[in-house]
Amino acid sequence: MFRQVVVSIVSSATLLSAGMNLGFSAVSLPHMQDVNGPDRLTVDEGSWFASIGFISTLLGCLTCGPLLDRMGRRRTLLVVNFPFVIGWLLMWVAPKPVPIALLYFARLLNGLGGGMISIPGNIYIAEMSTSSMRCMLVTWPSLAISVGIILVYALGLIITEWRYIAAISTFVPIITTVSIYFYVRESPIWLLARGRVEEAEESFKWIREVDKDDEIPKDLVDEFERIIEKSSTMRERVDNESVDEPGVDMPLYQSSEPCYGIRQVPIATQTQDKVSESVSSPYSTLLRSDVWKPLVILNLYFFFMQFSGVPVLISYAVNIMMSEGVSLEPYLATLLLGIVKLIFEIGAGFVQNRFGRRPLSIASGMGMAACMVGLGLHHQMFTNTEDAEETGLMSWVPLLLIFAYVISAAVGFFLIPWAMLGEVYPTKVAGLACGITTCLGNFFGFASIKLFPTIVVLLGGSANGNSINSTEGVFYFYGGVTAFAVLFIYIYLPETFRRTLQEISDDFTRPSRRLNFI
Repeated sequence: MFRQVVVSIVSSATLLSAGMNLGFSAVSLPHMQDVNGPDRLTVDEGSWFASIGFISTLLGCLTCGPLLDRMGRRRTLLVVNFPFVIGWLLMWVAPKPVPIALLYFARLLNGLGGGMISIPGNIYIAEMSTSSMRCMLVTWPSLAISVGIILVYALGLIITEWRYIAAISTFVPIITTVSIYFYVRESPIWLLARGRVEEAEESFKWIREVDKDDEIPKDLVDEFERIIEKSSTMRERVDNESVDEPGVDMPLYQSSEPCYGIRQVPIATQTQDKVSESVSSPYSTLLRSDVWKPLVILNLYFFFMQFSGVPVLISYAVNIMMSEGVSLEPYLATLLLGIVKLIFEIGAGFVQNRFGRRPLSIASGMGMAACMVGLGLHHQMFTNTEDAEETGLMSWVPLLLIFAYVISAAVGFFLIPWAMLGEVYPTKVAGLACGITTCLGNFFGFASIKLFPTIVVLLGGSANGNSINSTEGVFYFYGGVTAFAVLFIYIYLPETFRRTLQEISDDFTRPSRRLNFI
């Protein structure tokens, strides 16, 4: 158990940089758009700065799946940190005034890293953890994103020069890379799929805290056999590789009579039938019901999450605090917002071990929708009132509603879609399916953030010069999207609570009232 926790922490730490990148625009844009500052970005340039990283995130998501399958989980976790190092470094050394092209390029690099880094942690933790621990541990990569957001919010509170914030951020991916190198081992599932049986057994013993020279205890025998069976579904990815080619591992099912330290069972005997059942490519496998159904459901969940206002609040937190006239200093309020978000996400990780994904998702969406409607009503009733005393008394309401909105999102919408990446897809297409989902999810995030000034203007607000002023219609819009998402989740989202990956996959292949709707 201890090593499961350690490797989960270290592999999740790769997403600290992704979180810092998400929150960076919130603390840097007010200074970049300051008319008295050296950079003086416009609203349009600021919206591109906040959102452009999501474009390269799409590429990162698509490249990460093949990297996971070809290089393995551990080596992928190592290499995905390098775009962040270069991106942060470019912003650190940017001249004054900053060339807008350089700023965009740096954000594109960080976005590329964010896409590449979004998948490995979830898959690695899901493959290394036991079913009893998995439900909690797979939420940690999302928690790491929140910790990264808090870090950059805290830096924004005490540092006014955004270049110095970028300088500190440069060292985060360097530290995580070193930690992964020393504390993370390769996934047994991937090793078995590549025919590296002895390494797989050694890795399994290490993560289950069994001495290297000891046999695997009987209570772990069944678990390791399930891993062997699961790894056979990945075998087609290496099926076309020549076993005679130097440096290419022999596919597992072609190995001759190896054993696992459990009992003398030939791998070929265990898996030949399963391998011969399917010779299709991973892309044609997407047509299987146990693949396309979770793919559609989870992608739509990501769409609703991104257009519920979550990424907009993270990217424009300081601006929204100023626009709504909250009672605290905007940067301090933003930092407290990040801390509250993290606290409740941590709590959600434990709560999910009692209530599961569906109830929390529904409760989360209902709370978010109510808060957005409340913000709309407050803006409609008090923002333009001439009664200064009444306005002052009510200035605490938007802050509390924003906090309540983030709390609601933290226990469900912001956390659960990412956690389910490692749960609902069959191992054979996990890299490809997760790549598609994170690709689309980040595209939805780009569209949501980039269109925010446009949505504000269309719904009666203003986005001129260097400021954005929302109206009640903006909050009603996000509340309506979230309310519709709750209905979708109630009808379609499957429960994965305390269920094995195989049981989850089997549910998509058998007739079901909910799942047959799509």
